Amino acid sequence: MNKQKYRIPKLSILFLRLEYLQESIHEINRILYSEMRKEESLELIRKKFEGINRATMTEKEENYEYYK
Repeated sequence: MNKQKYRIPKLSILFLRLEYLQESIHEINRILYSEMRKEESLELIRKKFEGINRATMTEKEENYEYYK
């Protein structure tokens, strides 16, 4: 039996990415205004930006990264 592939409409994906970006920005602001050590803050922010980069990649860029 063939499994059907379900695709999320592109607009839904864009809204999910936008929501993720908004949450990431709030999290980065929270980190910046916290009493955390500088090194710890920078590491958390770096991880957030990596996540933002992955979340905003186009399908073409994702394929390039995958096959690189």
